[in-house]
Amino acid sequence: MIFIVDKKGIITEVNSLGAKELGYEINELLNQPVTKVFLKQDWRIIKNQINKCIKNPGKLFNWEIRKIRKNGSVIWVKEN
Repeated sequence: MIFIVDKKGIITEVNSLGAKELGYEINELLNQPVTKVFLKQDWRIIKNQINKCIKNPGKLFNWEIRKIRKNGSVIWVKEN
């Protein structure tokens, strides 16, 4: 899954695999907060990771986190 977000955490691009894996059409995800696809309990972690990436351009970070599909089911993913 490829999600590209801006500095505010808004999804600016997503590939078809990412949208399909989560049960969405691409247009349902564009211009939405990236937190939409993560469990609410993990939002703070996501915001911290986005800030870490912004403060360290060009550096690659990896973490595991839960994503939530449109139907409410949860999957673990490795993010970078």
